[in-house]
Amino acid sequence: MFIDYITPMLMNLVAGLVLLATYVYFGLDESNQKRWVPGFGMVGARCFADTARVALVTGLHMTFTWPVIGSFNIAYGETSVLFGILFIGTSLARATGWDLPTLSIYGFFTGLVSLLIGIRFINLGLTPMSLGSVDEAVSFARGTTA
Repeated sequence: MFIDYITPMLMNLVAGLVLLATYVYFGLDESNQKRWVPGFGMVGARCFADTARVALVTGLHMTFTWPVIGSFNIAYGETSVLFGILFIGTSLARATGWDLPTLSIYGFFTGLVSLLIGIRFINLGLTPMSLGSVDEAVSFARGTTA
């Protein structure tokens, strides 16, 4: 039976990025950093919370079993694993009071990998959007014609 769980993975990604943006905007200067730990991935060091657990488990399953047709397994599975590891690291850092510079370096390279995979998706024709469509969308957003 074919089960496509890319949608929950992407919804989890959006929830995690909204949580990250909220943390950067409101939580960086707070004195109580531990209140952010459950959202980022761990409660103490014993059990996984939603964001990291969903990203890591579904990403590992997709990477090892290839439930989706073609190379989408690599693109979604491996980036989901990177995202889950990043959030587990963030939760551990917030729980123990560690600083975040090393995680930000890891996050930077994770973002570069995501951009590279997105560019390759477009170049290899794995999505109906072509680079011409991107140019048209940008010119439409600016209010000009291509």
